Amino acid sequence: MSSSPFVRCDPCIERSLTRLGVAQSLPSQWPALQQAAQDMNVQLFVLNDENTEQLYGTLDALIVVRNPEDSAEQNVAQLHPLLAMNSRKLPVFGIHGSNPKNEDDDSTIISWIGDNDYQVGLQSGQHFLKHAVDKNTTALQTAFVASNQKSPVAQAHFQGLQAAAQNTSMTVEWLTDLQRCAEYDYALLHTEELLENIATSCSSDTQVGATFTSKNVYASLVSTNNPLLFGWRSQEHLALSASVVNAALYATTRKTWTLPLVEQQYTAGKTLTTIENVPSDSYTVCHAASFPVCVDNGQEGDVAQANNTDNSGVCKCTSRPALRLGGVVHGHMRDIFWDPVFASAQQAADDMKITLDIERFPEPTDQELLYRQMAARIRNLCDNGIDGIFVTIPSDDVLIAVQQCLDLRIPVISINSGQESSKALGLPHHIGMDEYAGGYGAGERMIAAGMTRAYCVDHAFGNTALIERCRGFKEAIAASASPDVVFVEHFAVPPDNKEQYLQIVESTVGEDWSGVGLLSMGPNQIPGLRLVLERHPSTIVGTFDVNDDVYAGIESNQLLFGIDQQPFLQGNLPIYLLTWMAYTKESFQEHMVQSGPDFVESVPLPEYAFCESNFFAVCPDRPEENMNYIPSALLAVGYTLFGVLFLMCVAALAWTWYYRERWVVKVSQPLFLMIVLGGTFLSSLSIIFLGFETAYRYEQDEAGGALLVPNPDIQRVDAACMAVPWFYGLGFVITFSALFAKIQRVKLIYQAGMRMLRKKVGLRDVAYIAAFMLTIELAILVTWQVVAPLQWQREVLLYDSEQFSLSSVGGCSGGKEGWYFFLVLMIFHALCLFYALILGFQTKDINSDLAESSQLSLVVLFMFQVLVVAVPISALVRENAEVFYFVRVSAIFLQNITVLGLIFGPKFWKLSENYNGLRNTASLSTLPSTRRGGSLNIPPNNPVSMAFQERSRVSFATAEESGRYSNDSGYVNTPDSLPRRSSATLSSGLDDRTDVISNIYLSEDDVVDNGWSEIGFTSEKQALAVIKAGKRNTRPWHRRVLLTDIATMQDNADEDAVEGKTAEKTEGVDSERNQFDSTPTDGKSADVYSSSHVFGRNE
Repeated sequence: MSSSPFVRCDPCIERSLTRLGVAQSLPSQWPALQQAAQDMNVQLFVLNDENTEQLYGTLDALIVVRNPEDSAEQNVAQLHPLLAMNSRKLPVFGIHGSNPKNEDDDSTIISWIGDNDYQVGLQSGQHFLKHAVDKNTTALQTAFVASNQKSPVAQAHFQGLQAAAQNTSMTVEWLTDLQRCAEYDYALLHTEELLENIATSCSSDTQVGATFTSKNVYASLVSTNNPLLFGWRSQEHLALSASVVNAALYATTRKTWTLPLVEQQYTAGKTLTTIENVPSDSYTVCHAASFPVCVDNGQEGDVAQANNTDNSGVCKCTSRPALRLGGVVHGHMRDIFWDPVFASAQQAADDMKITLDIERFPEPTDQELLYRQMAARIRNLCDNGIDGIFVTIPSDDVLIAVQQCLDLRIPVISINSGQESSKALGLPHHIGMDEYAGGYGAGERMIAAGMTRAYCVDHAFGNTALIERCRGFKEAIAASASPDVVFVEHFAVPPDNKEQYLQIVESTVGEDWSGVGLLSMGPNQIPGLRLVLERHPSTIVGTFDVNDDVYAGIESNQLLFGIDQQPFLQGNLPIYLLTWMAYTKESFQEHMVQSGPDFVESVPLPEYAFCESNFFAVCPDRPEENMNYIPSALLAVGYTLFGVLFLMCVAALAWTWYYRERWVVKVSQPLFLMIVLGGTFLSSLSIIFLGFETAYRYEQDEAGGALLVPNPDIQRVDAACMAVPWFYGLGFVITFSALFAKIQRVKLIYQAGMRMLRKKVGLRDVAYIAAFMLTIELAILVTWQVVAPLQWQREVLLYDSEQFSLSSVGGCSGGKEGWYFFLVLMIFHALCLFYALILGFQTKDINSDLAESSQLSLVVLFMFQVLVVAVPISALVRENAEVFYFVRVSAIFLQNITVLGLIFGPKFWKLSENYNGLRNTASLSTLPSTRRGGSLNIPPNNPVSMAFQERSRVSFATAEESGRYSNDSGYVNTPDSLPRRSSATLSSGLDDRTDVISNIYLSEDDVVDNGWSEIGFTSEKQALAVIKAGKRNTRPWHRRVLLTDIATMQDNADEDAVEGKTAEKTEGVDSERNQFDSTPTDGKSADVYSSSHVFGRNE
């Protein structure tokens, strides 16, 4: 090895980056090629006239499929343009025909899997001869029927047929059609079209063979009326699949099998099919469908579905995970040579997705004991049922066990040792190095280095493979032209005791170490050899196999060479071949598949040495990770809910502006309503940002999962993470501050009235509340943004055995500090809501028509409930992205929809019901339209009338001190006849007059016999309704309000008359009244609500 190939393997080989090109393939060949590429996890590209030049420079290897029917000249002409542009020395792997390497010695053909066309003709002739002997006939006139005499395949068939006829009575003639078929005893057909005319062109005595197979051929073989003797079944699937696997291995490891010295190719070719081995119908269908392979779950994948049906039925795909292969080798745990064998075997099993049952024996105290253990293990595997097994055959005990597996019709492949035994058993393949050739080459090189006395040092004495190595070594010395070179001894040493190793070697060699050459049988002897070389540095040493220790020895010139038999291939090739054999029944024509020898005389580059020491570890297939993204349907629900909130905000804003002069809107203060809408909209915007998500912060290496470069979406998602608390927090504080200010204003007026004080509450008196809350909210959010901003993080929930993540969930996280800020923010919100609930409770008895205290309290209560419930639920379901998203969106939606519904819903209803409240500067006296039941003509001395007169007097007296009835448009003029007082004024002004009104109790007896008219009711029905209402309002406070309101119920005409009279009377009694009525409506005073609207009543 003069130089090291470039191999990407840090920390492992990523096969998915490997690009293979396929030239001149047919559509029918693509399923097998694609399946093999999927097995090896490599990219496969079909080259054509349009893309060849563009793709060629990006490929790692080229697979060329020759047309076997084209002439050699035609194939060379087709290959020449590809090879001519191969300035990168792209490795080439060929299929079909013969290896053209001899035609172009400068080509970079690494491997070729050809056809056995000559053997087809030869064995067909031999089969005809055997049939003639069996029939005891000497008639052997044979015709080879092929229409295309220039076909290289037909020519090879004819040449093989002629070779079979040599030195026999059989004569062979080439026919281009079947017109003279009846003149011959035997006919070999080249194409399937000829088969259709057998019955009409050939006599019943003519025995026919076919160089192909099909459904018709199989039907003819089993038919008693058809003279077809045999057919030849193609093994193209094996050729195509093996070429892709070999190209992928070479592109990623620079390791490949050694081609046979003479043929320079391996042969898939065709296998003879007779009536004894006609395949089943299902096999025939699967053969036509390119043997589809199931996906892991047993369902057919893309390859299987592409061409898996046939007119005769459907091919059931092969479930690879159901296949079970076994392995039994003599390499024990302390024998480091076998490390790459076991590693590559397991990797191949992972590639093919089959189950591999292989164990490594502990170091034996006796080799024979190890062999008996191997035999027992082999029998156990075969008896329990496996689909194939690979073994080493170091002893007769193992050979007998292998024969038992063959008796059970279990495919067996031998590796490493036991080549001759494997051939004697009739095993399809032996994978390993030609041991004899390796020993012979080692002898030649050590003699050239100056060795005169040769020793074969054996750490596994009795192993047949090592015996062959030493035999080759010995014969190379015997064949040497120098008489001074002698082979001294083949002796045993311990594999793992370097002190004992030194002692045995020194005692065997003796005192004279001049010209001594030691050929080690494996790298596990390196520690002992180092001691030998320290004591005897002039010793010439070579070893079989290579590893890091061998490379170090070559670099320090202590070792002459290492003989690489590529144990890496001895581990994985049997897995690939046995897997294909399990369901395709296809194997190569060659028994020996050579993995070496390869003499390594220089040190590879460190990168390649690392790869080899790591046994060319392949990055495991990264499983498809469940990222637990929020489903599109759920995102659509979230965006829809936001759309609903947005439309409601727009509709409420338009309604507020359109009806801004109506009493319902003025009383509720348009500015307050718009602030609420603004806060609600800001809070709703956070729903949009909740749907932002991505993968990991850094893009992952598909090979090992390493984090490489920042995710280009991460800044956008990070910004969305912090946008959620900003929009939600600011929206919350704006909405809540408006609600809180409203409740606070009501409380201030209420408290002032209770103390009989004049209280003017302007916007400045409550603006500090909003400013204070907004300041705290901003302080929390800004500090959060600076100290521990929320960033997108993805947490892995489940790993597989290779530590690849199978499931993960993403979310915004600010670390431990981020949680602290979140808790502080939520506690602040909860405290604000809780305090607002207290204020709402204190003002619960105030009527909602003007003060809206009940609606405000309900809004705050619901916001508090949502917050208290949603926060712990969100913490519990955080690892479930769908539920976590749904809970947060629902909480935001419910909170905002409640605000909009309870604030604007009653106003919509009042307006739609034509609620006659204040219009522009309309008087509060326009109440009769909603006070159905007629007016009360109360006599002057009636107790109710007297109570009402007292109440009115107190009301007038406290009107100026209590402020003016106002809304955002300014003061509201009080009617002349019935001025309304604030709730606070009423309560404080009548606290000491409860004996006037609260002691009035009426019953049904008071209204009989026209008694209702005496106490001021207009009808008995009205009186009974009021009495019932009074019974429901048992509290004195409510009874006073009820009776006072009754006293104000009059028809419009009567009310106008009463108002006129009251105005004249009042002018002289209360000089301050005109000042009250003429106060300008500048909108700066506080809201003072009438008693009929402040206190609840039943109607």
